[in-house]
Amino acid sequence: MRKVYTIPVLILFLLSFWNLTAQTLVSTDPLPKNVVIEKFGGLRCGYCPRADDLAQVLKDTYPNRVVVINIHQGEFAEPHGDEPDYRTIWGDSIAELAGVYAYPVGTINRHLFDDDITAMSTNLWPVSVQQILEETSPVNVGVETTYDSLTRELTIHIELYYTATSLYHENYLNIALIQSHIIGPQLGGSANDYNHMYMLRDLITGQWGDTINPTVEGTFLQRDYIYTVPETVNDIPVIVKDCEVAVFVSETKNEIYSGDVVCAVNGTNRYIGDVSLVDTVKIKRGSAGDSISFSVKAKSALAGEEVFLVTLEAVGLPEDWDASFTFGDHSFSDTAMIMLSQNTEEELIFQVRPGQTAAFVYFRVKFQSLTYPGAPYRYCKFYVISGVTDLVVNGTGGPESEMYDYVFTDGLEHAACSTYAVLSADDFVLGIRDRAF
Repeated sequence: MRKVYTIPVLILFLLSFWNLTAQTLVSTDPLPKNVVIEKFGGLRCGYCPRADDLAQVLKDTYPNRVVVINIHQGEFAEPHGDEPDYRTIWGDSIAELAGVYAYPVGTINRHLFDDDITAMSTNLWPVSVQQILEETSPVNVGVETTYDSLTRELTIHIELYYTATSLYHENYLNIALIQSHIIGPQLGGSANDYNHMYMLRDLITGQWGDTINPTVEGTFLQRDYIYTVPETVNDIPVIVKDCEVAVFVSETKNEIYSGDVVCAVNGTNRYIGDVSLVDTVKIKRGSAGDSISFSVKAKSALAGEEVFLVTLEAVGLPEDWDASFTFGDHSFSDTAMIMLSQNTEEELIFQVRPGQTAAFVYFRVKFQSLTYPGAPYRYCKFYVISGVTDLVVNGTGGPESEMYDYVFTDGLEHAACSTYAVLSADDFVLGIRDRAF
């Protein structure tokens, strides 16, 4: 007998008003879209762990730009015997909308790419994610949360700002509760102790979200929700410290414009400003002993004067390479605190001097607020290649591609070649575009 569980939910919609002076979270500048991946699978789906790994790689590759929602649904999610039931009352309708035809599959922003359904196999995720990230969203999404552990009341504050007019006079605000670190069975995983991440627990705004109107350029909207977090969903404990709140705006039921995710306990995605690369190329070719420079602009979105932490991170930096940066008259090796005024751009100059060791080095500039340490950091990136004669290019199909790099690198080393570098297909294409190879 199939058991149907009802979830005790109390949602109180508090406030919706138009007042730009009260804006605290969102930017009024046009910003790139964030990605929302909805993955469909189940505990008896043997290939689902690979899809989970790929989703995590995409989150790690594009920090603070990718939201993952794991939806357990369909025949592979139906529990047998005493297996846990990870399904929700929402999953089947979302899967039907997506046209789910196998497991695992996923949607990227519920966007229709080159097919007549939004569901797609995992090998198409990376290129689809990259495409969405390069598009501009017509609406910016802000979210903050607070949680009362005595009452289990989760307060969610939402801010939306339309930088362009939507094609539809009504859009939809969607809020999902997702939970990570749920330990349980998973075929293809680690027996009964698989670490389930980003699992959908509830849709706080219902199946297709709350209506947004108007949706014209310049519209600013605030809404507050109070949601009582259930103790369990299908007898599985809802541990709030392991939960996140995912928020996204959809054009209709399909086509998610953008979204974000924050911790359920005191989470925020407050927009602090940005750092951006001024140079027209991201990859530059260098030579031993010669310095290469990159110009980066930093801009604060916070009122008044604020202190920011700037950090230069490098992946694969050889010991005989040097990297540093300057701000004003001061030079820094890796970390600096700088003062910025609101909406005023300041320049930082980054210098890289390769040594004799051949390498392809990835640099990331992190920009963090000291006043709002919980706000997502902003970043930009650049690369330097020097002394490299051979390239091993792995695919963009997921973590599996890196598993077989050794086949080529071992061969190069046996051939006494130490001047090789390993890079992704995306970086290879970027390097060709920038004429770095």
